[in-house]
Amino acid sequence: MNSNETTLPFFLRSHRIEVEKHLGAPKSGRSEFGEDIQHYTQHGLTIKYKDELVIEIQSNGSDFQGKMCDISIGDPIEMHWKRLGEPMSRKDLASSTKLTWAVQDFFLVAEIWNETGNEEGIGAFVKDHVREVELKSRLLTPKEERARCAEIFSPMFPGMSLEQVEAILLEMESKSSDDATD
Repeated sequence: MNSNETTLPFFLRSHRIEVEKHLGAPKSGRSEFGEDIQHYTQHGLTIKYKDELVIEIQSNGSDFQGKMCDISIGDPIEMHWKRLGEPMSRKDLASSTKLTWAVQDFFLVAEIWNETGNEEGIGAFVKDHVREVELKSRLLTPKEERARCAEIFSPMFPGMSLEQVEAILLEMESKSSDDATD
């Protein structure tokens, strides 16, 4: 599975210039935790950048008319299940469920509806059909992920070094692993 199964003219790790060459300027955006989140609502996409490179692509419902990893909005998830295998995680939300697969060097997240219905502003939707699709870069090692989290949380701990915050996160991670095995 790769970018060839995605109808976007760019993929994860593309430069912002490449994205904006195809999508134009975003309609709105914000920065948080050193990442820029840009909304290209005219294309039904939200794109997250880190150091000017795409680290996440998220469809915004039916406004997105393309495919990501051969999945389109409105597809029955069952048709993709065999190809993707069992998801590595499942997160149940109020009206939908997020299924995540680790694919090569990125994560694929498909959000599916938990029920059939019709709502103003959303339109008709069908249980077990795709609501949104996301592609996310993944950090290669737990140490790199911990270092990134330490950067994000360090403002909450004034007077502590990044290394000290990272040590707290490592301790919490170890305790969580210990609790899971008990």
